[in-house]
Amino acid sequence: MLRLLVVPVLLFWAVVAGLYVGYSVLGHQPKGEVFDMQTWKHVYDLMFSNE
Repeated sequence: MLRLLVVPVLLFWAVVAGLYVGYSVLGHQPKGEVFDMQTWKHVYDLMFSNE
């Protein structure tokens, strides 16, 4: 039962840490922008534009 709770929580925090490191450390962007919804909307628009 404990594994059912711990594994998803650890996976969630691994994703959050990966986003933070990738965006702010490797990408040299402001730290607070990694959790801004406009940032990810912009990334989505760049990836899936029809041009």
